[in-house]
Amino acid sequence: MESLVHYQALLIRRHYTVLGDEECERLRADSLDLLQQLEVLDPLRKQRYRDLGEHGVHHESHHPLCEETRLFYIRVSL
Repeated sequence: MESLVHYQALLIRRHYTVLGDEECERLRADSLDLLQQLEVLDPLRKQRYRDLGEHGVHHESHHPLCEETRLFYIRVSL
């Protein structure tokens, strides 16, 4: 599930102009839903998933929707 969030983030980050605002928003919402599900399934990493949803690293794009959500580049720390 975390991989899906990561790949959705990459998709938005690299193709937001083709996807458009509506699709970016849908992918963002799906990603946040997945992160919430992960909080339930893996309570020991609950804060990690919250942090990914709330404090994602900004990417180089200046697209307002993507910049607003700040979810679109997620670093997976091992």
